[in-house]
Amino acid sequence: MTDEITKEVIEAVAETVIAKAVSKQVDYYFDEKTKSFYPAQFIESYQGITVEECTTVTQDEFNMLIDLRNKGAMLYVENGKVKASKLPPSKAHIYNEQSKAWELNEQKQKEFLKEQKKELKTLLKNKCNAITDEYLKEYPQAEVLSFSLQKDQAVKYLEEFAQGGEIDLNKYPVLTMIAKNRKVEINTLAKWVIEKSTQFEVLTGTLAGIRQKFKDLINNAKTDEQLTAIKQEINQWTM
Repeated sequence: MTDEITKEVIEAVAETVIAKAVSKQVDYYFDEKTKSFYPAQFIESYQGITVEECTTVTQDEFNMLIDLRNKGAMLYVENGKVKASKLPPSKAHIYNEQSKAWELNEQKQKEFLKEQKKELKTLLKNKCNAITDEYLKEYPQAEVLSFSLQKDQAVKYLEEFAQGGEIDLNKYPVLTMIAKNRKVEINTLAKWVIEKSTQFEVLTGTLAGIRQKFKDLINNAKTDEQLTAIKQEINQWTM
């Protein structure tokens, strides 16, 4: 009998709570201790949640608050209303519950900047690789690997040619085979090889200089704003 009375009392209280919620257009209850929202229609099913200690929220308010929280804002109750803090200035900021403000944490800032710098260096390396790959895309990998050997033989061949006398082509096998298969004079090929090789060296030298410049900027950066500016510059950089 007692259990039946208790059950009836609980159901009556639940119906009263729901009725009040509906009449006041309450869609959610916000518990500041748990920082959680609870649907008004199911509030009686949550153990340990006291309606009197919660703050009521409409559906529109709930949608706005959830959106801000997903973006990083912190929620709190003030003057009977659920409010959202400003968005965190950076990942290195920690929210102060007392002052309701974001405060820069030096340790987190160091860790955040270190991670940002690592990501920027990877971005920079990938950008340089992409530019190099674009230049070399018409060449098969095997030929790219022979560039330095081709130039070495071309330089030595032209030096020997300038001295006059008979040249032993067996000393220049790569150059000789390319000339034979392309059906061009070896002298002409040697000049082409040196010209092309010089162009590639200028490209790689330019890339190396620019990459090292950006690397120095990244290493010397002290703030998130500086790294953001460097990232934008890297993304906009073209050859």
